[in-house]
Amino acid sequence: MAPPPAHPIYRFIGKKGLDADGQQLWRGSVRGAGSDGVVRTFSAGETPDPRRAALQADALLVCLHGNKKPLNLPEEMSPERRAELEDMEVDDLLVELRSGLIFARGSSAYRGVSFARRGNSWSAEIRIDGKKKNLGFFAHTYDGELEAACAYDDAATAYRPEGERYLNFPEGKPPLPAVSTRRTGHGSAQQPAHKRNEKEAPS
Repeated sequence: MAPPPAHPIYRFIGKKGLDADGQQLWRGSVRGAGSDGVVRTFSAGETPDPRRAALQADALLVCLHGNKKPLNLPEEMSPERRAELEDMEVDDLLVELRSGLIFARGSSAYRGVSFARRGNSWSAEIRIDGKKKNLGFFAHTYDGELEAACAYDDAATAYRPEGERYLNFPEGKPPLPAVSTRRTGHGSAQQPAHKRNEKEAPS
């Protein structure tokens, strides 16, 4: 069987059909030895964002090969996350990577973000002292996923000691949309970007 078409920039990701809206889906796949010692290909979830697929492929690369393979986005891999992945079983990582859904298929590449079927939203959550704390629901879009990931980082910074935060964006938050995607009830809150960029501890 021929390998899937390669991406022109990112390695270890390939095309995987189209979603319901006709967008190209991408999936990270890495070959390596599983916990049973058998060498095979391990694949993450499908996503219309090739960068997200590249991040998932990087997680698989570290889990399966440690520091022996170059990453697509090494600047996004914190030392803490690398250490966590090197100690993780690949089957557990696959569960993590596939824990959410995007556009009916695939998963979020970001820690603390998952798909909430009710309301068709991205949900941000964090576990504090063994209890799960919901951080809000965001539009089921790329901007919404980024905002949910930033909400998780804000909570991790507020509630966890520095060595236990494992942020999505350890080098700083990415640019967020001018209008917040956070949902209030069945709608979306319209909140200026400068308000969301102010550091506020979650309630």
